[in-house]
Amino acid sequence: MPKLAHFLKAYLKLGLPNDNRVWLTLEQSHGYAIPVGQFIQIPKVLRGWKDAEPVLPQIKPLLESMPQFSRPYLFGFLLGMILVDAHKLKQGHSDRHIDLVLSKKYETNQRIGDFTCSCANQLGLRMKRYKDKPKPKDKPHGFYQWVSQSSPLLDWIFQECLGLEDGQNTTYNLVAMEWALDAPLDFRVGLIQGIAESDGSVAVASQTVEFWVLPDWEFVIRLLATFGLRGFHNREAVSLVKTQAINSFSVPVFSEHLQTIRYQKLKLMATTKKLNREERLPEEVRSEIQ
Repeated sequence: MPKLAHFLKAYLKLGLPNDNRVWLTLEQSHGYAIPVGQFIQIPKVLRGWKDAEPVLPQIKPLLESMPQFSRPYLFGFLLGMILVDAHKLKQGHSDRHIDLVLSKKYETNQRIGDFTCSCANQLGLRMKRYKDKPKPKDKPHGFYQWVSQSSPLLDWIFQECLGLEDGQNTTYNLVAMEWALDAPLDFRVGLIQGIAESDGSVAVASQTVEFWVLPDWEFVIRLLATFGLRGFHNREAVSLVKTQAINSFSVPVFSEHLQTIRYQKLKLMATTKKLNREERLPEEVRSEIQ
């Protein structure tokens, strides 16, 4: 049967989509691109959270639900990882898939990758860990690797949620994600945590939190502002310093669930007792430092 006849068959069964929405299949067969996945309705144009919100409840999770996390949070975290760290590969006319590669320098990076897989699975996408990549000659560590299935849903995320076109990428092209700024708190927390766990850093000595989000500094500054945090563009990063860095722990900008080294550093910086201006270190402590 011709490919278009498969889509016609599905269309006759599904009926008309709601206003300003179209049908999207979550998976197509390789080569001939016959629809073999679940169909969901997606907005033709993503103007705000009200357009994105109805998409999530339609998707059937592949594994058991994760009741400790809302669906918007999981979607936000996955989007943050895709925005910064995950490669959004597209070959020829095939659909995109996610290729996530993280350094083995920190054991907690494995938790990040495994949790990203869980987020993808909850959104109807197969994703699993693949064989680790060996240490290159010029690198001190090897790499963990996770790969997802190809899916038209990832094309929609790339084109509509990130606002990019074929041929563009998140390394050199600005995303268009104004729609995300009016989203509910749990989505925005997931989004900033996905970004932070991908390319965030914490410096306890200088009391600084940085997000290395070249070239999307302005978007991340505006996203942080939705939490009442004042970030600024510094070198190739967005920085939070002193009180703003400490205040970011109340969000928190790093995942409490994952307990990564970045989260531990931010917790140390935010919860350690600090001297008031009029206070001095005890004499014996000052002598020991000297």
